[in-house]
Amino acid sequence: MSHQPAPASARTQAAERRAKADVLASVLRDSAPNGHPAPESRVRRENPRDARLERPAAERPRVA
Repeated sequence: MSHQPAPASARTQAAERRAKADVLASVLRDSAPNGHPAPESRVRRENPRDARLERPAAERPRVA
């Protein structure tokens, strides 16, 4: 059985998932010794959601 390389789209998706996992890991590493950040320093969840919804449709990721 020969090993064939994964298609570029699969490699791209894997890289994106690794990047997201790295971000989550860094957040967990920061919060473990220091606890959760103060409420004043947090970003309200509505802000990123609204920014995402305001992006033009052409820039939004699409599912194949």
